[in-house]
Amino acid sequence: ISIVLILIAGLLFYFLKGAPAGKAVEVRNELTGRYCVDLDAENADISGSTNLYDITGTSNRLISNKEDYCDSTDPFLRTLIEVSCNQQEGFLETRVDCDFGCENGACLRKPTYGQR
Repeated sequence: ISIVLILIAGLLFYFLKGAPAGKAVEVRNELTGRYCVDLDAENADISGSTNLYDITGTSNRLISNKEDYCDSTDPFLRTLIEVSCNQQEGFLETRVDCDFGCENGACLRKPTYGQR
């Protein structure tokens, strides 16, 4: 029953937030009692969030949520920090080089010359 509740909670959040193109990536670790869902499936072109749930006991509660974000230390605004699931700890942050820049947690798909 707890697995079904987790899936339902994850799917509800997924569709209420606005489902991105592609599938969500899910990682479950029975040893730590954690379940992680990356809603944008590591897609750099879509701003997304990653949710970490506690699946121990009878309740499934959201422990933490992290959004993809643009690296504010990059003077050219071309670096995305893509948040995804890690098998051991829950979250993994990966630097992604964006060809046309980063905005609102996603890589821009085309140049925006003179629009900034």
